Amino acid sequence: MRGIKYQRNAVLATVTGISVGLAGVLLFARSAPSGTPDDVPRAAAATQTGAAATRTGTAGAAVRGPGIPPAPAASQNAPPDPNPGAPTANLKRVAGALQLRHKSVTAVVTLPAGLGVTNRVDVSVLFGNGAQSQRITQAYNNASGNRFVANFAANDGQKRREEVTISLLEAVGNGDFTPYAVRSTVDLEPLYDISLGDFTAYLYDDCDAVGDSEPHVYWRFPDGTPEDVEVSMSAAETIPVPKLARTFTEVGQSASLKLPVFRVWEEDVEVFGFHGGLYRNGATPLLPGSRTRTVVGTFPAENDHSCNVKLSYRITYQLRQYPNL
Repeated sequence: MRGIKYQRNAVLATVTGISVGLAGVLLFARSAPSGTPDDVPRAAAATQTGAAATRTGTAGAAVRGPGIPPAPAASQNAPPDPNPGAPTANLKRVAGALQLRHKSVTAVVTLPAGLGVTNRVDVSVLFGNGAQSQRITQAYNNASGNRFVANFAANDGQKRREEVTISLLEAVGNGDFTPYAVRSTVDLEPLYDISLGDFTAYLYDDCDAVGDSEPHVYWRFPDGTPEDVEVSMSAAETIPVPKLARTFTEVGQSASLKLPVFRVWEEDVEVFGFHGGLYRNGATPLLPGSRTRTVVGTFPAENDHSCNVKLSYRITYQLRQYPNL
């Protein structure tokens, strides 16, 4: 099969251009006869999409490969040859060994060493599309293999699907090049370590005529776990409440964490009956929305509205990246 006789950069751009189709599928780009840069190869029909090709967990890495679609867990549904349209033996060998891993915002494409290709094969990986896309290009390294690592934008922690397009270009001699394109998608869920801390309570006015006031604070943590603390304080006093400090590691939007809801009860006010039902479920999600901030609110005691407590705490977000997938 004859190659396309023009510059490698132009061919890589052409291969990227032809790898447009349904999300999550493998596309075949067969080389056309030598000609001008307008002599663009056309993409052949797509193979099976393999809906189970992605395995996503809140903190787990998803893997596709070898050959990318479908994932090993779905191999019983895979065609016997994941790259039947590769136009040369070298391109078929490289395409069949591709592996794609992703976790949080990180995506890694790898090729193993020792494939023994007989011609130079350039591998160009385009992570995403549009203004935030990233392209990494390397020649296949038979001695050590290849790693292509990119971090997508966190986009405030929003779950979404991104494209990964892998363009292969084999130098077949006499200035000719043969292209092949593999396109896949990753379902990203940015993961964070979300910490609550620096919790303080401030009492505006004394709730008791004599001695300290004892406001009792009730809340649920972002994961719904109930907690409470009784503090003893006087008017215009600020005291730390370390019991709120907690970190949720490797959590994403699917963890459904919610902003805590606080309620206060003044222990020295005698009211018949048990003051239960003070734990309220949160409604405001912590993700999307990854802005580190201080949350401040004033809460009157449920049984004494003249007893007002100001509660303040800090929420911090640390984005997780996984370059060593």
